[in-house]
Amino acid sequence: MVFPFLFTSLFKKQPINIYKLFNYLTYGVITILIYGGIRFLYDIFFLNARYDYGRGIALLLEYIPHHVYLSMFIVICIFSTLNGVVKRKLKPINFIILPFLYLMLFFLGSRIAILIAVLIIPFVTFKILKKRYNKKKTVIIVFYSVLLLSIVGLSNKFSREKIIFTFYELADITTKRKPFNGITFRGKIWKTSLNLLKESPTFGYGIGDVQYQLNSKYSKNSFYEVMGMNTHNQFLQFSLNHGIILSFLAFSLIFRLIKKQIQMKDFFSFLIWLIIFLFSFTESILNRHWGVVLFAFILNISIYNSHDKKEVIL
Repeated sequence: MVFPFLFTSLFKKQPINIYKLFNYLTYGVITILIYGGIRFLYDIFFLNARYDYGRGIALLLEYIPHHVYLSMFIVICIFSTLNGVVKRKLKPINFIILPFLYLMLFFLGSRIAILIAVLIIPFVTFKILKKRYNKKKTVIIVFYSVLLLSIVGLSNKFSREKIIFTFYELADITTKRKPFNGITFRGKIWKTSLNLLKESPTFGYGIGDVQYQLNSKYSKNSFYEVMGMNTHNQFLQFSLNHGIILSFLAFSLIFRLIKKQIQMKDFFSFLIWLIIFLFSFTESILNRHWGVVLFAFILNISIYNSHDKKEVIL
């Protein structure tokens, strides 16, 4: 509720340093991880909590936000810190926290976050750092740092097997055990959601009735294992809530805003939106307040930046 006031005339006496705003997000993420880590260690050493395959992650998640949303926050914090330091809006000492944040993407076990860590973060990191540092040294530093941290991150058996068995599910490879069913479950959920959307495409079902309709379809199709689950796709979720007409209008306005960011060469804002959209393909991010808060924050920054570029430090 407070976010819109950060971008009003009340705060126009001084330019807004976007990277300092995101730095507060980074401090919050680190605080949450430290708190969760302390409670995690306390339960192991003083309450004799079990720490074995999978339970370490489950135990940590008892004291921190949902791992997917926290991973999304971490990815954005990594990009904002990189940009802020390279553009001299933040102190270089902020680089110290990046290896820790990068490792947490593996330990939290979000599939999409791990893929972003392996496929997108190294490329973006190189593109950002080469603007300020020697190109050859940047390649060496980024390559070996990412390689080392990825090896350490994937040494966690739970996270490693989550990626491996996800590949098995996608490739339809039969295995003796199936410790993870995320892809199979989402397949059933998305199939059900698309069928519902075909039945009421224009106006949807309304926010209060979508879950009831989903549960009815789950039961009818004998998908009892996904009973109570939302669409796990923000685009489908919004379309079921409001229909394709309103969804098309809302997404068109957002894409228009993103297009303006690109025209203004504000690639940082574009990158943040890209991360939000990538997570939106596998999660209904606006169904939890963590996603709503982040979306509101990014939306307000983007709108303010597109209308008052001179007042924003990027």
